Amino acid sequence: MQAGPMKLLALLGENKSTFNIPVYQRNYEWNKEQLVQYFKDLEKIVKEGYNNYHFMGTIVFVSNEKQGLMMERIIIDGQQRITTTMLLLKAIHDTLDENDAEQNARKEEIYETYIINKYVDEKYKLKLKPVKEDMSAYVDLIESNETSTDSKVITNYKLLVELINNSRYSVKELYDALAYIEIVYISLEKNSKAENPQLIFESLNSTGLSLTESDLIRNFVLMGLDYEEQTRCYNLYWVNLEKKL
Repeated sequence: MQAGPMKLLALLGENKSTFNIPVYQRNYEWNKEQLVQYFKDLEKIVKEGYNNYHFMGTIVFVSNEKQGLMMERIIIDGQQRITTTMLLLKAIHDTLDENDAEQNARKEEIYETYIINKYVDEKYKLKLKPVKEDMSAYVDLIESNETSTDSKVITNYKLLVELINNSRYSVKELYDALAYIEIVYISLEKNSKAENPQLIFESLNSTGLSLTESDLIRNFVLMGLDYEEQTRCYNLYWVNLEKKL
């Protein structure tokens, strides 16, 4: 296990890294109240002249090095904060003026540092891989496709764009403020007997909405597998099992 303080953008900006939300996690569910609070925290950083850092909480993931020096981070805790930050980065990216040389350079920086991995196989291109129910909407958003879905991914992205446009601070100031958000990361080693992701997941979720027996069984069966094998087994077996039950 490795743990310590870290800037959120330093984590999300890691070269050749993906942040995978495993199939046993719930969907992206942050609502307007939580988004507005996150945005107010960001504005507060600007208001205070970038003199104070904002602590966002703990991000827990299992680290798994893949072929070609790709680092896969399987998110155990923190998917709501990570997904919201990715949506905020996309909203900032889309709000910046591509006709302004400085702002256009920032657009490229955001896209190639935080949203995609540039020189990798196509399956690792997106840095964030949400759960299946959110994936289609997220891909449409990143690729700027028209979509009629009512996914929280799209709804919250639109709200973030609105908050940016109505803010008293410029989009550049808000982007700069993201560099002052800190987290504590906990990186668990894959297949370590001393670091049981299942027990950690259950402990972290014990104070929120209770996990059902179905949740616990699904997590126990899938959590010990590689991300790709988790997804295969989930789609091939678990989805059909849930339908029949």
